[in-house]
Amino acid sequence: MFSIYLLLLGSSVLLSNAQWDMEDLVQPPSMKSTFQQTYYLADHGKVEFSVACKASGNPTYRWEVDGITIHNHMFRNLYSNGSLFISVSNDTFSPYGVYQCFANNSAGSAMSIKFTLTKPRLTGFPTSPTVDLPRANEYDYQRIKCNSRPTCKPDWACSTEWKIGTGTENSIDSTGPRVALDGEGTLHFLYLLRTDQLQSGLYYGCGVWNQVMSLLTKGSHTTLSITSVDNPGLKDMELKYNRGATGTKGKSAELQCIFSGYPLPTITWFDENDDEIVPGSGDKYMLLNYNRILRIKNLTPGDEMNYKCWGTQNYNGVIKKSAVVFLNVTGPPQANSDQMQNVVKPIGTAAKFYCNTTSLPGELEPAVPTWYFNGALITEAEVGFEQRYRKEANGKVLIVNKVQKTNTGSFQCMTSNSEGVFMRDATLVVIDPIVVTYTPPEEMELLPEEVKYLAVDATTDPLFTLKYSWSFTNKDGDIFYNNDVGDNFGSNFPEELVLSSDRSNLTLNGANLEGGEIFKLVGSYKLRVFHDHEEKTYFSEVTTDDSINPAPVVVTTAGGFNPIIIAIILGVIVLFIVIFLIVCLLYRNRGGTYPLDKKELAAGHDPEKELANSGFHDLSRADGFDDEKPTNDRMSLNDSDKDYDSDDDLDQEYGIDFDTSKFNEDGSFIGQYTDSKRHPPNQSVV
Repeated sequence: MFSIYLLLLGSSVLLSNAQWDMEDLVQPPSMKSTFQQTYYLADHGKVEFSVACKASGNPTYRWEVDGITIHNHMFRNLYSNGSLFISVSNDTFSPYGVYQCFANNSAGSAMSIKFTLTKPRLTGFPTSPTVDLPRANEYDYQRIKCNSRPTCKPDWACSTEWKIGTGTENSIDSTGPRVALDGEGTLHFLYLLRTDQLQSGLYYGCGVWNQVMSLLTKGSHTTLSITSVDNPGLKDMELKYNRGATGTKGKSAELQCIFSGYPLPTITWFDENDDEIVPGSGDKYMLLNYNRILRIKNLTPGDEMNYKCWGTQNYNGVIKKSAVVFLNVTGPPQANSDQMQNVVKPIGTAAKFYCNTTSLPGELEPAVPTWYFNGALITEAEVGFEQRYRKEANGKVLIVNKVQKTNTGSFQCMTSNSEGVFMRDATLVVIDPIVVTYTPPEEMELLPEEVKYLAVDATTDPLFTLKYSWSFTNKDGDIFYNNDVGDNFGSNFPEELVLSSDRSNLTLNGANLEGGEIFKLVGSYKLRVFHDHEEKTYFSEVTTDDSINPAPVVVTTAGGFNPIIIAIILGVIVLFIVIFLIVCLLYRNRGGTYPLDKKELAAGHDPEKELANSGFHDLSRADGFDDEKPTNDRMSLNDSDKDYDSDDDLDQEYGIDFDTSKFNEDGSFIGQYTDSKRHPPNQSVV
């Protein structure tokens, strides 16, 4: 019995950005296919083939083969969960053809990618005599070709094996250090040993194995004759085979280099940046068969480059040789970001679907997309400005004009290149639009001590709840808001602006505003009525009587500070700083020895003692002095005002010869002695 089990997965995809209020909403099906383009199924013995088709939206399933709906019969069984089961025997029923699955519900239909179920192939070797290769010496290089290698499909399921003798049991190990097998099936002896010559009657046979068919075919019989060598000496290293590879993105590929020589060379691998490739645990690189094969896993476009293999032979010096192999990474069309996204649109608007794909570098660009609605091809007759659909960007954008409830369903985009097919679906849900029956006035006058209203009355599709967002810009350009979405979350509205519980009604309460205070509420008001998929915006201009003079208004915002309070706080802080500086200055000048005392003591004088010896004592004020007190600080003895403009004036007034050179640097003259004619030389002047 031979069995194959294939799985087509379709995950339940919620409409993007939609927050449904009705849990029982019927969504169009959505299907995500993991199918390959081709599957191979052998036709020998009894065959069982099972495939499951899954989609969202609780659909029913339907299968087609070559465009014809499949019905239950003895060889095919359809199940309600989307599974298709085929059971046949030889010559009784052909299961081959192009298959496709459809998922349907009341909201629409989704389809899978088409895939082909076909036969694998393995032909036989032609009948030919055994080939005897020329005699060779031990430690020489030798290769045996797989002549007339048969056709084998699929490639990934086919491999070459070498056998000894007439049977298939004795296989040659081509993974050892001395024997290698290349991608064309050729067997390489990197150096020969005498034991490689088989006994009489035995030969080397090339076998091709098909994994899908579980079948091996054998042919190309060859014999070797080998002469023994006692002293082999050095056999110079030579490059005998190198091969690049083509691999599909996300899968694996193998690069190969084969060097001969005795002793055997070692092989190292480098990328195009000359960085050595050293496999690690869990790494994407693997080195196999004594580094002759480099396997690269989980291919990405960045892996496409030239790789270099270096052979190194150490024997009386170091010999190095290299070869370059190229890895080509291929794949089906790759979707750019945000392609085929689910769409929710109100009636009468336009819906857009994007199917922008590119090919990997070095490959032909994808074909123009083909579009489907609910699994049915959208024809060119349905496309045009006056038709149901329009196309843009060379068919990569599909526009559904003026959508109606009947346009709710599943849309599919399909394109391909030489490496495969891209198909993706997206759903369109058409909803009732926002209908506004009452709007705020475009202009409104608000006078002192008045109360007025800005209100809206709107409805929408029952799937959604309407939201309201208000903002206000006053005459100075300051913006205030009250909403629960976006960057301006929360509210800083003046307290005179009051919202209703559902936010649809805004009260302008000017009852306590007199005169110019009313300008606090004068300005432009903006209202947004919206849900996740539609929005309507309204503006109202609120004015007042032009004869009213605006009064300075301070608006305290929520969570902020009154500017007057801030100014008072700053003033108090400055006052404390000034008082602190004054106190510090007074403290600095309090007590201590006057600087002049230090200078007198340094000069050998004792000012306090000299003052005591001088006979000076406290003097009482002369009688009648207060009555004759001059009214001017600069009153002369003859009651005339006299300005002292120079030191000479002092000499004339008091009869004292002042020598200004006797003054200290700080302007004092204590401790300095003049040539006064009135005082003895030993009398100090205070």
